[in-house]
Amino acid sequence: MYVTKPRSLYLNNPGALYAQPLRDAPYSGQLVISDEESGGMCFSCYGIFRNNRIKRLPFPQDRILKVVNASVHEDVSITKVWFIPVVGQPLSSNRYYVIKAKGRHKGQAYTCSREDAAAMCCFNNVQTYRKTRPFNYRDSYQQVEIHRYHNGGFFAKSVDWDGYPPSFLRTAGWEIYTVNS
Repeated sequence: MYVTKPRSLYLNNPGALYAQPLRDAPYSGQLVISDEESGGMCFSCYGIFRNNRIKRLPFPQDRILKVVNASVHEDVSITKVWFIPVVGQPLSSNRYYVIKAKGRHKGQAYTCSREDAAAMCCFNNVQTYRKTRPFNYRDSYQQVEIHRYHNGGFFAKSVDWDGYPPSFLRTAGWEIYTVNS
């Protein structure tokens, strides 16, 4: 069971992030809904263009989000996802399930690869992972912990010690934008 609350509540009152889920309802959590006061979607250039970049946690769950990974050495990758808070954890833990929002496996969860899935290639470990699988709230390999990066972007770590997040989340500095539908 999830309880919905406006994103502005958490942005204006950071202490609310530490609220524990309901103790009498196991496997419960909190969903964050965008609202006008949240300020996540601001206007730029004299109000002509809308800036949909999200710069602070928590992420809203009522919108599809674009993970934009711009690397100096690679092309820009864009992945459309939903970030759903992990049940039984406060929002301050920054733990999320990452659910594929578009394409063939829409609705399935991205999964962290295990250390034993690493393969040697040219003297480097290459992580091979199964991109998505059916969502299972008990699978800790489907959970990632999101952290702020010093340039204003984000990076993710696996909740499990031997896990590696999907490549589009592993690289530090990716940005989040809301999708206009």
